[in-house]
Amino acid sequence: MFDIGFFEMLLVAIIALMVLGPERLPRAAIKTGRMIGQVKRQVRQFTVEVERELKTNEIKEKLKQSRYEVGVDKMPSLDSFIDKETLTPEFDGAERLKEKRA
Repeated sequence: MFDIGFFEMLLVAIIALMVLGPERLPRAAIKTGRMIGQVKRQVRQFTVEVERELKTNEIKEKLKQSRYEVGVDKMPSLDSFIDKETLTPEFDGAERLKEKRA
């Protein structure tokens, strides 16, 4: 990721020791390590989500292509066969049948 060698890290550690002092340096190092770990986890999670979304889109595209090859898209939709007036939440098919028989 970064091209930081041993001597560069040693120089940063010496400067941090001089700026923060020996009392605050361990706490600062721990905090920095935790922040770096959190950033890495978030980047990994973002990457997984993007890959998952790309795979989903790829599967959708393959499904669309196969439906076209089979000819499913050329068939009439099921909406044309459904009576929308009878599809209400309070619809009770048994009562409707009794009304038709009577």
